[in-house]
Order: sequence, then C-alpha cells, then structure tokens
Amino acid sequence: MFMLDCSLKDKYSKNFEVGNYSPARWEANEPFVSYVERSIPIRPGQFDANRHKKVLRAWKLKKRYQLQFRPTDNIMEHLLYDPLTRTVHVFHHTGYLKAHLRRSKDQPIDQQASESLKLGTLPPQLLLETLHTIHFLLFPLSNDPRGRSSRFLASLIRKQNFDPDAQWDEGYIRDDVPPNFSYRYWNARLEQLYNIVKNPPPRNRLISWVERHTSERNALTVAILGLFLSALFGFLACVIGVAQLIVSIFAWKQPRQPS
Repeated sequence: MFMLDCSLKDKYSKNFEVGNYSPARWEANEPFVSYVERSIPIRPGQFDANRHKKVLRAWKLKKRYQLQFRPTDNIMEHLLYDPLTRTVHVFHHTGYLKAHLRRSKDQPIDQQASESLKLGTLPPQLLLETLHTIHFLLFPLSNDPRGRSSRFLASLIRKQNFDPDAQWDEGYIRDDVPPNFSYRYWNARLEQLYNIVKNPPPRNRLISWVERHTSERNALTVAILGLFLSALFGFLACVIGVAQLIVSIFAWKQPRQPS
C-alpha cells in the first residue's frame, strides 16, 4: 500500500551504504509513523532544484555524464545515486502517485505522516515531490520541443520496465500547489545530482583509480620524489661532464704517434 520495503536492510550487510544512504528497517516495537519519518526525512536545505532544471534532465545526465537510470518499487530509494555503478534509482510508479494524490486531494498539502497514514496514504508533499521530480525535472514531457525526454523515457519503459503511465503528464493533480513550491524530501538527493554536473565523475576506471589514490599526502610525496630525481639526474650529468673533461685533457696532453 505504501510502496515501502520495511525489511530492505536485512537484504544487505550490516554497514552497507550507497552514497550517504543506509537502508532503513522497521524495528520491533517501533511505531510505523516513526519508521516512515525516519526512512524518508524532511531535508529542505538551501539548494533550489527549480533553478537548475535544465541540467537535471535525465537524457542529459545520461549523455553527458554516463549515468544510468533504474526503476525501483521502493519510494525510499527515489533519486538515490550509486557512485560505484553511476546509477540513479527512480520510483517509477506514477500511476500510484497520481491515485494517492487524488485520494488525499481534500487534505492539506503539508499534512504530516501521522495524519496521512491514517487515511492509507503517504504525506501529500512527498507524493507530489516524487511525481514532480519525474515530470518536471527528469522527464519534462510538457516542455520537450525536440522530444529527447519523451524518447528516453520510452526507452526506459521498453527496456527497464518503467511504469507506462509515466509517459502521461497530468500536472500536479491537486489545485492547491503553492507558487513557491519547493522540495523538502528530495532536495538533498537533487543537490547530489547537480554536484555531478558541477564536478563530473571520471569517465573510466583508470582515471577513477588515480583520483581515488591522489591525496594531498600522496601529492607531496610525488613532489619530493620528483625533486630528488631531478637532483640525482643533475648530479649524474655533472659527473659525466667532469669525466668527459678529464678524458679530453688526457687526450690533449698525450702526443700523437707519427703514422
């Protein structure tokens, strides 16, 4: 009903993390509302994803930065980026999001989880943000003059089993969306995607290995080693020069034998 995998943590090792995300598990004797609030916390931050929407389109992230997009049935994993595989997980069930937004249309958009769960739905803000990131940021179908977002989404539906309903953009569903709508749940993950745009990851494993093993300490070691080698080669060049000079002097002093 809520598209949450309450036992997800049991499927991974104890200290498993992807980026800064660690799977949450519904602990024994823990209220369900507490689990939901802990699993999907509100983290508004200062990043304004709406200002950078053009660079956050999915087809651009794939073409320019080689990111892959994979569907997930767990809304907790929405927009989760795995740097090891360059994969962005997308909660793709737009039909579910639309249905639950309609179900909660008479409730305030900022309704708390404690109240929305009683009605059998997730917080309206969370539902709206998730749908908005799909149809406004990743795949802006209503603002796609060249059809690139549409074609990329169609390929994900065909090859990655994305929800076919995702190709139908029905807007906000609700009529009470404020003009200053901002992301409160997914802002941190959107900022992480934007950081990839600002600081693109290495394109191959060799460069990645070099960057991973290059630190200030290593750089200082390399600089000292380079200085030592320069001094050594300079000394050897000086020795060779002196030897050549001595040979030349002996050759000059030694009289030539008549032929």
